[in-house]
Amino acid sequence: MSLLRAPLYIGMAAAAAAFGYQDDAPLKARELFYKPMTATPAAKPQAKAPPAKPKGTSVVKRAPPVEPPVTTKAAEITTVSYRQQPLGLKYTILKLTGDKYREVDPDTEFRSGDRIRINVESNDTAFLYIVMQGTSGTWRPLFPNPAISGGNNRIDRGKVYQIPPADSPSFYFDEQPGTEKVSLILTRTPEEDLEKLIYATGERNKGNGDAKTIMAKNATISGAIMGHVQQQMLSRDLVFEKADESGPDGKTEKAMYVATPDTSAGARVFVDLKLIHK
Repeated sequence: MSLLRAPLYIGMAAAAAAFGYQDDAPLKARELFYKPMTATPAAKPQAKAPPAKPKGTSVVKRAPPVEPPVTTKAAEITTVSYRQQPLGLKYTILKLTGDKYREVDPDTEFRSGDRIRINVESNDTAFLYIVMQGTSGTWRPLFPNPAISGGNNRIDRGKVYQIPPADSPSFYFDEQPGTEKVSLILTRTPEEDLEKLIYATGERNKGNGDAKTIMAKNATISGAIMGHVQQQMLSRDLVFEKADESGPDGKTEKAMYVATPDTSAGARVFVDLKLIHK
């Protein structure tokens, strides 16, 4: 069954300059993605002042007790608190070449018969939604997927998720030229508008670590709901960057980074891909 009909054109939902951090230097999307959490020492409790002596009283001073000599000093323990880093998403397009899937440039033009997969990685524990628009204008979820983590869309930091999974049929481009959209949505807290359409009633509000019951595979999402979600994302400052440079190991990275400087619990990242073939 054909899922995709289309060279790859990246439709960027929004692109804005990154906020500064401490030194006010703007950061690129890749820098935001790999920016570590900031450690700040916790405030030390202030020493209490000794009680004031009542007037007209005398104090008898006594010699301090003799303490045994200390040969070693215990190490001081400093408590630190961590601020969340900016929320970032990295994705790569894998094209079947010979008998292996290999990374290709995000702007690659695909031809009929090409087969692809998408690798997605987050720089923080978050919730991932991947939805595709069909020719009818409705959207259907590709992730969460019952074959991945039992249908739970809570993803781990630094773990690569492949869509479709390796043991499932890949996307392919049929003989009919056209354009279909695939949207990647990453949030630190569940996106309520999507959760209530993807998961069975009563299951979506469970704790982050609890299993969720995904609805039937034919569940669809209306264009109005997706438009509402998109408008919410467009109001946020997103930074996009295509990486195509060689790394220390000599391997060329072909990936897209999308990040927001928002470090709050409400941080969201939205990527709108247009998959096209001629």
